[in-house]
Amino acid sequence: MAKKAHQGLLSPQAVLQLVVALFLITLGIVGIINYNSDLNQFTRAVAKAFGGRDNVLNMVIAITELVSGIIIGGALFVSSSKNLLFLASFIVLALWIIRILYFFFLNNIFEPDFLIWLNRLSLDLVVGASLWIVNRRYA
Repeated sequence: MAKKAHQGLLSPQAVLQLVVALFLITLGIVGIINYNSDLNQFTRAVAKAFGGRDNVLNMVIAITELVSGIIIGGALFVSSSKNLLFLASFIVLALWIIRILYFFFLNNIFEPDFLIWLNRLSLDLVVGASLWIVNRRYA
């Protein structure tokens, strides 16, 4: 007996896509809101005082996450180009891989201890795998 294919908004892929979109949208909004927080403004001022640059990379990443989340989520409700969806999910996946490499392998590897490090890494790997699954849907 053949399995019945899941279709529509209740398919596992569509639910995962919706959850990933909500995650990216909220992550982008939080990044934008926190960019102008008092602590962030103070940190940027200190960096400038010591010859550093005003790091806008965090803002660029937050906007990228927000826009990609809107594109990925919106595709569930309106017709969208597969190329646009592939590109949006690929960009965020690439940024996520860079984030994993930077935070877990290039900075403070196995810190504060191995078990906590592994737990945090596994959480980011779940997000990365989800982004990859959504990306492959439009490849």
